Amino acid sequence: MKHTTLASLLLVSIAGFSAQAQSPLTELCHEGNSQQICNSILAPNPGDEQTAARRQAQYKERQFWAKANKVANLWTAFVREFNEKGTFNVKKAREVSKAFHELEKSEGWPK
Repeated sequence: MKHTTLASLLLVSIAGFSAQAQSPLTELCHEGNSQQICNSILAPNPGDEQTAARRQAQYKERQFWAKANKVANLWTAFVREFNEKGTFNVKKAREVSKAFHELEKSEGWPK
């Protein structure tokens, strides 16, 4: 009984994720309205695409600077500890190295 309930619950959840909702505008276009009207309603606005592209670029820039700040902060902590204690902290050196490699792999890094 448990397996049957679990299997049916799994199937319902899979079906729910694969189903896509239609907007009311899409439903109106399928009710026999003019194709030209439907195309103008459903067509993407070029201004929206430009805004989305600008937001995406700003997001990528913020991500790049966040990674650069992380490298700078880790490097500062590493150097401060080295100057104060006179010891080389391998753990912090690895953290700096890892953060720098993440920065190198980011999209804004020059190639």
